[in-house]
Amino acid sequence: GGTTSFTATVALASGVTVSTLTNMAMVSSPTTDPVPSNNTSTDNAGTTQSADLQVVKTLTSSLVAGQDATYSLAVSDNGPSDAAGTVTLSDTLPTGESYQSATGAGWSCGSSGALVTCTHSGAIVAGAAASVVTVRVALASDVTPGAITNTASVNSETTPDPDAGNNTYSTTNTSTTKADLSITKSDDGPFTAGDDGEYAINVSNAGPSDAQ
Repeated sequence: GGTTSFTATVALASGVTVSTLTNMAMVSSPTTDPVPSNNTSTDNAGTTQSADLQVVKTLTSSLVAGQDATYSLAVSDNGPSDAAGTVTLSDTLPTGESYQSATGAGWSCGSSGALVTCTHSGAIVAGAAASVVTVRVALASDVTPGAITNTASVNSETTPDPDAGNNTYSTTNTSTTKADLSITKSDDGPFTAGDDGEYAINVSNAGPSDAQ
């Protein structure tokens, strides 16, 4: 009539997606068992998924009015579960920036107005990072020097995220201007003593920024 018990701890793979895990235990002994029908027990355990996605956005170029600039968007999964696809990365461009391109292995990117969207159809494994997305923008030539804030966000359409606080990241950088001004001056001479003379003065700006 004795009883003994123990606890078995298992590691659940981060990529498990089934809703129920069935686990069977069996006991046996060289001693004859008069009731063998109770020598097995089956447990059906429910499962959930939880993937803490994180995004970090970094300016990877200079920020000069009239020139293109690039940002890197790094998405990682802090676990404990894999983030099942589709994972969506969104980047809202601020005033003065316009979309040129967005690329990253495994990502499909496009834009609608100021909203840049990239989707990752495959899972992002727990403890790993997806390929970095590079976003190229054009900074308008009339942008004045000052702070420009750019915000990106990430989410999984399938896997719940336990920490929404790191799903959005804003980077603030200071823009500058460069204006290559030149001047030429010519006359309509030869001039005649006692008469008026005229000079033609031409000022040009080769950019890239407006001369403000």
